[in-house]
Amino acid sequence: MSDETERSTLRWWQYIGPWPIRALPLSIITAFLFSFTVLGAAVLETQGIANFTGWVQVPSILLGTLVLWLVLEAGSRYQRRSGMGIVPYLLVLYVAATAALIVRTVGGGVSEIMFSSVGSFFTSATRLWIPLMVLSTIWGVTTARLQAQVEQTTAALALTRVQQDWMLEADERARRQVADTLHDRVQASLIAACMNLQHLDPQDPHAVDRVIQRLEELRKVDVRRAARALSPTLSEVGLASSLAELAIQYEPAMITVIRVDPRAGGSGSVDERTRLGIYRIIEQALLNSAGHGGASNATVAVNCTTEGIEVSVEDDGSGLGSAEPAAGSGSALISTWVRTLGGTWAWGDATPRGVVVRAWLPGHMCDDSPAPTSE
Repeated sequence: MSDETERSTLRWWQYIGPWPIRALPLSIITAFLFSFTVLGAAVLETQGIANFTGWVQVPSILLGTLVLWLVLEAGSRYQRRSGMGIVPYLLVLYVAATAALIVRTVGGGVSEIMFSSVGSFFTSATRLWIPLMVLSTIWGVTTARLQAQVEQTTAALALTRVQQDWMLEADERARRQVADTLHDRVQASLIAACMNLQHLDPQDPHAVDRVIQRLEELRKVDVRRAARALSPTLSEVGLASSLAELAIQYEPAMITVIRVDPRAGGSGSVDERTRLGIYRIIEQALLNSAGHGGASNATVAVNCTTEGIEVSVEDDGSGLGSAEPAAGSGSALISTWVRTLGGTWAWGDATPRGVVVRAWLPGHMCDDSPAPTSE
């Protein structure tokens, strides 16, 4: 984060500076302020205190503005090259105001009035310096805050693009998983059934029954598993049963123990969207455990607390190691679901080895069913 971005969080007395000096806009505004002295000059002339001519006023305003711009531009270049503390910053503004006022005073023909006493001159210089300081402060703070918002927006857009890539990757991965199930299990079972039909012994009364039984198993297990991988029917079978079917996909390479609090897994006060979010969080965590961690065992727990629901997935895989865990499509989906449900999540090394993923979903209250049981 840049210094200008950090300025937006400072206390009010620290907002004065040093902000980057903007020579041109400050000079233009000062020329506008100088123009008001023409009215004062007209009053003095009518009172016979001083003699003013109209043609003198415009050149004196332009010359005073030019001197102001030169001093501010020099200070701006020094600031960009070497940096500047608050005292030199205010001093540059005061020197610029004083130099511009001297030129304006001499060119406007009021030197005998302005220089009548040292106090009157420095009072006038301070009166010009204060608006310069205030305008520079407003300009700097506004610019810094706009810059901070632009940086946040740019970062958010970049993150959105990355998350879109992650979502496409996760969608393609889910499609490949279903395609593998259909190709490796469903197609193999269909081929086996066709071969049994081709070699069916008409004399065997139980041959047809065996083929029908195998086709029924194919329909109930393999096809249903592929369908629920895309859209689990949590309202029909419950969270615990859906997670149990999910865990079967990784057997026998990884054995998963599922523990779901009945108050969170049933159709009580926890709405279906929340249960779907819990399912997807666990789905991604188990996928990381099996695919990246090489785990042989995993434990899934969904518990109800007084503040909401706590979800944890712990495995005995290779762990995160000393390196910072890298973000990917799995973690992006977990973050998206957790953020949608208004919660937080974290991952870290498990004891003695492996990874543990924990998510907290506050505000999603469970009903008053019996205490949690293991499934």
